[in-house]
Amino acid sequence: MKLARNSALVGAAIAAFSILASTSPAHALTFSFSLPNNIGSESGTVTGTLVLPDTISTATAAASSLTITNAPGALSIFNGLQLIGNSNYSVQVNSFTYNSTSVTGTDLLVTSNTQSFNGNYLAFRFRLGDSTFPRNLFAASSSNDSFNIASGGTLASPSVINNNPAQVTFVPVSTAVPFDIPGGATIPALGGLLALGAMRKAKKNLAAKTAIANSVTATIN
Repeated sequence: MKLARNSALVGAAIAAFSILASTSPAHALTFSFSLPNNIGSESGTVTGTLVLPDTISTATAAASSLTITNAPGALSIFNGLQLIGNSNYSVQVNSFTYNSTSVTGTDLLVTSNTQSFNGNYLAFRFRLGDSTFPRNLFAASSSNDSFNIASGGTLASPSVINNNPAQVTFVPVSTAVPFDIPGGATIPALGGLLALGAMRKAKKNLAAKTAIANSVTATIN
């Protein structure tokens, strides 16, 4: 009986561990970005979201996702466009230096694979820390060559171009936290409660079986 009791409790503990292990937090940081125009053809600001691997300290890594939320003027046809991970676009360089609250260095260039935008390529560039070619941009370009885009020689309308990196901002909108569920609890917390309930149920079942066994023994005696 003691062996059965221990086996049941061990089984409940394993179930608790499995629940908690399967509900680990999402390891990603999401930033909203703002890229205002100051020398391009379209008046306004490009906004979107950038997803980077989770980190506690300062790290340098590639972004896993970049989505255009809103773009001004003729570029608004690209609202909702996912640039990273899109087979129609090539990521030529992808490096960000950041921590959980800020982005301090960027080197990103994404271009369309074909000249399907009014006979031009579509280019997106983030660059912080380049005093020679400081342009951040979302624009048409007659070339998809990285140097030509960075130097600005092939950029065309429509375009959002900013040559003042200090005006480009990144604001954290989420951190790696346990997945939320309705009611303000979290899945790991719920998993712990379910596991605790399973252990208590196992104990009650064992207690009931023990009581029955004792009763039978007493009756026989």
